This record gives sequence, C-alpha cells and structure tokens, in this order.
Amino acid sequence: MTEEDPEVHLGQLRRFSLHELQVATDSFNNKNILGRGGFGKVYKGRLTNGDLVAVKRLKEERTQGGEMQFQTEVEMISMAVHRNLLRLHGFCMTPTERLLVYPFMVNGSVASCLRGTLTSLLYQRGLM
Repeated sequence: MTEEDPEVHLGQLRRFSLHELQVATDSFNNKNILGRGGFGKVYKGRLTNGDLVAVKRLKEERTQGGEMQFQTEVEMISMAVHRNLLRLHGFCMTPTERLLVYPFMVNGSVASCLRGTLTSLLYQRGLM
C-alpha cells in the first residue's frame, strides 16, 4: 500500500504530501502547537514558499468507510464560502494520517476571536 492515494482529487484543493507538512511543522513539534480540540491538534507551519499555514492533524480513528467520510468532509468544508470563514487551503491523506491545511490567522483562532467579540458585546450591553 502506498503512503498516499494518487487517485484522490478534491476539486481545486491542493493535495500536500505528508513530508511537506512534516517539514513545515518541524515534524509536528510541540513548540508549533497553536491549539488542541476534540478532533486533534493544530500546528503552525511554514511552507517552502514561505506561506504560513495552520495544519490540523486529526486524531486517528480507524472506522470502516473513514477515508470516504474524510473525503466527503473535505469536499463540504471546501465548498463553504463566507466572508467570516477561513477557506480550506488543502489536505493530506495517508493510510495513517488525515490533515487539513488552512491559512494561518495572525490574530489567533476563530474561537478566540468569537469569544472576544462576545465578551465585548456583553460588556457593551452591561451584561458583564
């Protein structure tokens, strides 16, 4: 079995190799962790062209049909277009890894921005 399935094509999304993302994140070094969530860790990375990215390394969950489910989720995420959403930049899928690649947000995570906005709104309305 090859490390990556060359048959998987998901629209205009870039398919990254595992090696590219390992190099970008310094082998998923803990010093590059931006956050942790229920689905895995997010790492800051720098691609060889200099672009900063956030790489979400999904937790390993081996389920029947898991590869198809991952492909479907990636397709759905890539179609979501809204001015307040980050666009999915690309993905990596190997027999053992599932990774999503997003543009790096200089001002923090979406969750922290939303928390800050909510806190500010509650403060302005005298509810905090």
